[in-house]
Amino acid sequence: MGASGWFEVVQKVQPLPDGQLLGFELLNVEYGNVSHSWLCNHLEVHFSETLGIQPNRWGLIEELGNARQCCDDINEEKVGAELGQSHLNCQRREL
Repeated sequence: MGASGWFEVVQKVQPLPDGQLLGFELLNVEYGNVSHSWLCNHLEVHFSETLGIQPNRWGLIEELGNARQCCDDINEEKVGAELGQSHLNCQRREL
């Protein structure tokens, strides 16, 4: 099994199409496939309590710096998350 279409698109590191930035999602990627969202492990509760970072109304983190800080905590195994590498996924909605 190879990398998912999502992972292939992200690896290209191309600009996103125009639209309204909704926020960033923390995703666990194993063997090129998305296996979990940060919401699967209820990490929104942990990050709200420890870092004061909360998801917006779409369940995403609004600021890139905050999302990176949460990813760092996951990757350094400071929280009880699924094993694997955490990545950011930027969500946009066309206007």
